[in-house]
Formats: sequence, C-alpha cells, structure tokens
Amino acid sequence: MNNNRALFRDNPEHQKALNGAILQTPIGISMAITDLQGRFVECNPAWSAMLGYSQADLSALDLAAIIHPGDRAHKNQLIKRLCQREVPYLVIENRYLTRTGQAIWYRTHLALLDADGQPPERLLLVAEDCSERQLAEQKIEKSQRLHKMAGRIAQLGGWTFDGIAQRLFWSDETCNIHGRPPGYPPTIEEGISYYAPEYREMVERAVDRCLEHGESFDFEAELVRTDGQRVWVRATGESICDETGAITGFEGAFQDISVLRRNEMERHALAASLRATMERISEAFFTLDHNWTITFANQEMSRVVGRRREEMTGRLLWDVFPEAEHTSFHACYQKAFDTGTQATVVEYYAPTGMWLEAHAHPTEDGLAVHFQDITQRRKDEAKLRLLQTCVERMNDTVIIAQAEPIADPGPKVIYANEAFEKTTGYRRDEIIGKTPRILQGPKTQRDALDRIRARLGAWQSVREELLNYTKQGEEIWQEIDISPVANEAGWYTHWIAIQRDVTERKRAAQAISKQAALLDKAQDAIWVMDLDTRITYWNRSAERIYGWSKNDALSADARTLLYRDQAAFDQCLRSVRETGEWVGEVEHTTQEGRTLRLISRLTLVRDEEEQPSTILAINTDVTQQKLLEQQLLHSQRMEGIGTLAGGMAHNLNNMLAPILMAISMLKEDVQDAGSQTLLRTIEVSAQRSADLIRQVLSFARGVEGPRHEVQLDKVLKDLEHLLSETIPRNIAIHVEVPADLQTITGDPTQLEQVLLNICINARDAMPKGGRLGILAANVMLDSHYAAMNIEAREGPYVKIEVDDSGSGIDPANMEKIFEPFFTTKRVGEGTGLGLSTTQAIVKSHGGFIRVHSEPNVGTRFCIYLPASKGAFAASVSEQPAAAPRGQGELIMLVDDEEAIRQVTRQTLEANGYQVLVAANGAEAVALFAQNIDRIDLVLTDMMMPVMDGPATIQALRQIRPNVRIVGASGMPQHGKSGSLVGADLLHFLPKPYTADVLLRALAKALADPATSAA
Repeated sequence: MNNNRALFRDNPEHQKALNGAILQTPIGISMAITDLQGRFVECNPAWSAMLGYSQADLSALDLAAIIHPGDRAHKNQLIKRLCQREVPYLVIENRYLTRTGQAIWYRTHLALLDADGQPPERLLLVAEDCSERQLAEQKIEKSQRLHKMAGRIAQLGGWTFDGIAQRLFWSDETCNIHGRPPGYPPTIEEGISYYAPEYREMVERAVDRCLEHGESFDFEAELVRTDGQRVWVRATGESICDETGAITGFEGAFQDISVLRRNEMERHALAASLRATMERISEAFFTLDHNWTITFANQEMSRVVGRRREEMTGRLLWDVFPEAEHTSFHACYQKAFDTGTQATVVEYYAPTGMWLEAHAHPTEDGLAVHFQDITQRRKDEAKLRLLQTCVERMNDTVIIAQAEPIADPGPKVIYANEAFEKTTGYRRDEIIGKTPRILQGPKTQRDALDRIRARLGAWQSVREELLNYTKQGEEIWQEIDISPVANEAGWYTHWIAIQRDVTERKRAAQAISKQAALLDKAQDAIWVMDLDTRITYWNRSAERIYGWSKNDALSADARTLLYRDQAAFDQCLRSVRETGEWVGEVEHTTQEGRTLRLISRLTLVRDEEEQPSTILAINTDVTQQKLLEQQLLHSQRMEGIGTLAGGMAHNLNNMLAPILMAISMLKEDVQDAGSQTLLRTIEVSAQRSADLIRQVLSFARGVEGPRHEVQLDKVLKDLEHLLSETIPRNIAIHVEVPADLQTITGDPTQLEQVLLNICINARDAMPKGGRLGILAANVMLDSHYAAMNIEAREGPYVKIEVDDSGSGIDPANMEKIFEPFFTTKRVGEGTGLGLSTTQAIVKSHGGFIRVHSEPNVGTRFCIYLPASKGAFAASVSEQPAAAPRGQGELIMLVDDEEAIRQVTRQTLEANGYQVLVAANGAEAVALFAQNIDRIDLVLTDMMMPVMDGPATIQALRQIRPNVRIVGASGMPQHGKSGSLVGADLLHFLPKPYTADVLLRALAKALADPATSAA
C-alpha cells in the first residue's frame, strides 16, 4: 500500500477506480477512507455492517465519534505521528462503538494515500475483527491474575529443575517466599543454601534420591530469607522423565507454612497449658464418661484420695471408690447427669477422714467434678463464729461494708456490732444497707474525706481522725482504721472499719495544741526530746532558726541533727540527768551547715509518777550578738594598736623634724659636691622614714587632707589609666562606673591611694595573669545591715568593688590582713602597712571595708563610703613656685622637743620671720600674755606635757579670741577638721614636715583675716 505514489487527489479517474475497489472488496474486510481530520470520505459495506451505520450516516461522522473514549487519545497521537511521517504505517488494536453503543475490538491498518508530488490528504483504514482473541486473552489474563492471587494468598508457589540444562526455575510466589524479586534465576546449590543449616543435609538427600531413584519428597523445614527472617516452608517434588523413562529433572510445589506451623504450636501449647492448669489448680479434679468411667484425674486428686492416677483412670468410679456408691456423692453426680445442671454436695468422707465439698458439672462427654478438702474451713468457720462473738462484745465500733461502689452513694454496710449502737445512737437495722456516710455532718473534715476516698480508690488501708455525729446530732471524734478484705482469689470484696471514740483525747489534744500555739509565738527555739534523744516537739522559731521543718525534725536524733561536738552534748545530757537542769553556751548546726551560737537551757521533765520522761530545750540565738561583740573587740584592739603606733610615730616625727629642717639649712651653707650628695642621701633616707611613719599615722588615725565633694568617676578613670600603664598585659582590667554615681566628701588623692594599694595586692596575687575588675555602685544600707556591721550606719553609700581572680587569701590570715606590719610577702617585698593604711583612710572618710576571698578563686574588696548629703566647696590656693618668705611677722613657736624648737626657729628666722619660743603650754600662755599685741601667729604642738595643745589653744583664745593658730602633731586625731580646722585652728601640719611645707602653711594662715579665727 505504501508503494502507491499517485492516487485520486487531482485525478478523478484514480478516485473513481479506488472507490470502486473499496465497494467491490469482499464483505469480510472492512475498509474506509477519511480525510486528515478523521471525516469519512468513503467506506465499503463491511465497514457499515461492522458498526451498524449506513454509508449515509457515516458520511456525517468522523473517527472520534466511533472510537471508544478510552482509546481516542492514544489513537489520535499515533495518527498524528503517521501524518508527520514519523512511521510509514500503523497497526492498532482498539475498540469501536457500534450504533447501539456496544464496544467491539478490531485490528486496524492505517496508511496515507499520496498523490503525485502533492501532500497527502486521505487516510486509508483496513479493519479486521479481533474480538474473540481479545476476549480469550482477557480470560487468560484474568485466570493468571486469579492464579497469582490464590498463590499469594495461600503463599503457594512452584519450582522446576531441568537436570539436563542444570537450571532451576522459581515461580513469582516462590521468589517472594525466598525474598527475591520475580523472575530471579537461582542455581540448585543456591536454592538448597536458603535452608537453615540444620536442614540442608536432609534437603540434599531428598533431592539426590529424587534425581537418582525417582523418589518423590514432601518435607517441612526452616528457610532463611535474604533479609535474615526465618520462615517455615513445605516443599514437595516429583521426578520428570522423558519418552524412554529416563529422569530429566523434577518439579514440585513450595508453600510458606509459618502461620500454620505457629497455629499448630499454639494449639499444642494451649492443650499442654490446659492440662498443666488442671494439674496446678488447688482443687482435686477428675472427669467421668457417661458409663461412670474415670477418664482423667489430676495430681491434687491423687494426693487427696491417696491413690496413683494409673490406678484410677480407665476404671469405673465405683470400682475405685466403692465406699462412695449409694452415698450423697453418688446422688449428687446422678443429679447432674439427670438434670444437666451443676450439683454440689458437702459430706464427710470416712476413708480419708476429711470433709469434702464436691461440684459436678455436666459436659458433652460426661461429668467434670472438682472437690476440695474443707476440713480446715469448717474449723475456721467455728473459729469465725467465736470471733464474731468477740467482735460483738468489743468496745470499739466495727463496721463491715461491701467493697463497691466507692463513689457516691458509697459502699453499703452489711454488719455493725453492738458498740456501734452504743456509740452512735443508731440501731443496727438503721445502718444495714446504707452507707457509713450518714454519720458525717457539717464540720466533718473535707480534706480527711478526700484522703480516705483516694486510699480506698487504690484499695489501700487508711487511718484518719474524723469528726462524726450521733443520731442525736452530737459531735464525736473517732479514730477510724479502714482496711480492704480479699477473698481466696485475691479479689477485694469488703471493707472493715474499726472506729474508736477519741473525743476526750481530742479535746485534751486541742488544749495542748493551744498551748503549743503559744510556744510557736516565742522567739526562742523550743524543742523537746525523749530520753533516747529523739525529738518529739519542734516549735516554729526552731524551724526559723535551724532551717529544718517540723516534719524533718520530729523523730530525728538531736545528737546527730544539731550537735557538731557530740561529746559536748553527751556531757550536757549527763548534767541534766544528774541535776535536772543545764544552762550554758553551745554551738549548733543549721540545715545549711551554718554554725549557730546559742544560750541553751535544758530541763528534765518528769511524768505524774515523778519518773524522767522528756527533756525540754529552750535556746536563744546569740550568733549575731557574738558577731557584733567580735567586731567591737577587734575594733577596740585595732584602736589600741593605733594609739600605740601613733605614740611611737609622734616621737619618731619629733626626731625627724629637726633633721629635715637642718638639712634644708645645711644645703644652703655647704657648697662642695660631695657634701651636697651626702646631704641629699640623708634627706632621701629621712624622707623615706617620714613616709613610713606617715603610713603608720594613716593606719593609726587616718590621714586628714582637704575634704571636698569628690566625683569618684574621675578618680576611677584616672586610676584605670594609671593601671593600664603599670599592670602587666596578662591581667585584663575592667572598670564599670554608672552615670548616676553619687558624690562623696573626701580626699581624692587618699582615695586613689586606697584603690591603688588594693590593686597592687591584686596584681601580686596574679603572677600568671588574670582578671581585675573595679565596679562602683550606689547602695542603700538598711537598719538590718547596719545592725550586723558595727562600722556601718543606715543610709546611702557608694560601694566600690575591687575583684580579682588571683590566689585568694588563706582563711587563717583573713583576720590579720589589716594589722600593721602583717604581710605574707617575702622580706623586702612589703612593709605590711598597705592594707592597714587603706583601712585607716577609709575609716577617716566615715566608711568601712569588707573582704571576701576564696583560695585559688580570687578576692573581692568592698569599700563603702558615705554618699554626700550636700557638696561643699574647699578652695585650694595654687602653690607658688617658691616657698613664700615672711615680712617680719612675729611667730610664737610652742613645742616640747628642743631639737624641733631650735631647727624651726632657725628656719623661720632665715626666711624673714621673728620667733618667740616656748617649751610647753604653760610657758606659752605666759609668753603670749606678755606679747599679746605683737604676736601675729602661734605654731603649737598638739601633744605636750603639763598642758597639751588643745588646752593651750583654749587658754590663748581666752586671752585673745582672734589669735591665728596653726597646729602640728605626729598624731592625726588633732587634725580632724570638723571642729579644729576652721574653728580653733587655721591649719594643721602633720609631723614630720619640711621647711617648704611649714612656710606655705604659715603664709596661708597669715593671709586669712584675723577675725576668721574668732
């Protein structure tokens, strides 16, 4: 057909010839011509007959109208490929729709009809009926699906072994059972290797006998699938022979029987379990057939009747137990046979000497009989009757109720003894069948009832004290014990409640409770222990002071709970038992392990028969009081050390003062270089001594300098800059100052010295580097804090923390760190005055220091300085480049040290002053009175014999109130500016001082109006 190159498109003769050929085609072949859009152009009678349409009807249709909807898309796609000449022609099997809507299968050949040199415009279709073949194939396919489904459901497959080709074939289901995909081609060796090792030899023998001798096989074995799962399979096989009878292979069936095997094992296990159950039951059990023959007897029956089972099974019941024939046992069994219902008998069986209770149950095979020895039960019943009599005579109420329901309306009472009537006023018939909750009333505790119901819901015993009501409405307190009662099978069947009237005891306990409530209000820790030192009472203050709750303390051993020194406790205990009382100071331990100091009073309490019963302890906590006493003693001790150090410093200053002033004069008189060098050496050494003494003075009373309002943020920033240049790089410095930091009144230079001393110690504690933090903050100290710190006062403070990560301070050294000359550094590395001076300066500013340290963790110094209430100005004149000289003013010098008087006089006279000298206060007053109008200024020592500085000043002001006075001393307490500076003194000179310092102080004092000192 493809060879036709010229057809009818532009040639009517060709078209006519083709049409004639189509019309004359035999009736069995259906042919049609369509245009490329599928519209029919011509068709033969066979095509019309195939579809049931006339040729006129078809001329109005196209292919889409007669093709089954399920085939249209596929056929259109193929025709499109044909029209685009992707394929030379097509053969398609598809369904056509007849005029009646029936779908019929046809095999259709399609080809393009070409015209010479022109594109094709026609399509030739030749159709052959293939409906029968399609139906047959569908039946075969359906049969195969059903076959596969049956194999899959039954897990049944097949196999064939071709012995000549040595090839093994598995069906799809056989592959699936092995865990292989369909079509997997195994070898015979591989097929055998799937069996578990213990079965492979058996399988190999079966295969060999089948191939060699034609023996068929049928076995069950365990198979190991490719996923490792073990399954049970059944394999059958028969040999295959050729025309000569020679064995050429074998074939067979293969089935997964894991489920069948498991079911069989479960049946065997169930049967064995049932038999074992019959053997294990506590009752004797046997079965009879309809002929009274014993078919089974368990071990318990053998034990009860004293006969072996072999002697009983298979024999007539009356042959084995002739004594039972024509007895109540016989009548019971006969009744069960006759009525088909259970029958029961209780009878004494003389051959065994037992009371037996037998139950006969009809079965399809005869009777099932179980019986038990109730001899002990009958004895127990007798005892029970005796017990019931005793319960009736009890003074306590006994109630027995059904186990359920526990929820409303509650379990029903089935028994109440006589005491119930006496206690509650109810008759027993008024409670039987009702719930015990009828005893409850408006004041019955809801929480106790909730606890009871919760315990009953868990089938647990419960004990509670409950407020109930009598029938007349009177309140009665009852101690109730409720317990569940179980039967032989362990099922809870009843509740038994024993109720004891504790009304009088409760009233007494309430009175005691009121007394205990009063004890709870006491501030002292009050507790009671028995003679075995077990705590029996613990008041609220004991909870607060010690930290242990009442539940924790009660029943605990006081010796181990409270006393670290148990030997001391034993000694106190002996004293109490011997004398009846002990009073003293003790150390106890809190729950957190903290040590308490207490004043303890132990008293032996006796009972009504004057026998020792308990020990009462009343303990007063004096821990904070002792702490404050220690702080006060330490402060007094440091004050004493300071006074001693100040006195020594005063004498040393008096020695150094003339040396320093003499050096100043000698430097002017001696000109050679060697002497100047020697004088400078002497001056440096003396100045260093003076600095050391100044540190001692700072420790003793604090160093007074000008006091004015200080912005600590500036001090801390300057300190940070200084530390960044002097502290090693391996120490990280962090300074944090809030923007709203309050001001203080003080000396910034001294405060910087305080912080620098602490930072240097921190540096020395971190030789390998670490962290140094400085943090400032505003704090408000309350009365509680002030009460615990003797140096603190209630109010606002500025706190500066210096925190390091160094080696810390040994706890043994913590109390010594502020003592003068105490140091842990090596000789030559420290004087031991740094921290003592630091503390003195802070104290002189009205503050205090707290130290927290932990070895190998670090140290934190907390400096507290009172915040300013109002800033005040303190003008400071700029120092001139050179010391000012006098203008002939008359200075009266008062000092008890001859060397100081001499050198000071020479210095003043050398610098333009006139000088009058007095050796003590009395001499000064007399000299002043003689020159009252000439003296411009008095320079006096503050510590002198006969008349000290303050007394001298007071006397001088009595003579002339506006006299200018400058004080000097090695003891700084006379320079505390509050009352002296600006009132009695214009200036204060701490000894030792240089000529330069002296001249500047005098010039400043003389510059002030005389009336300022009035």
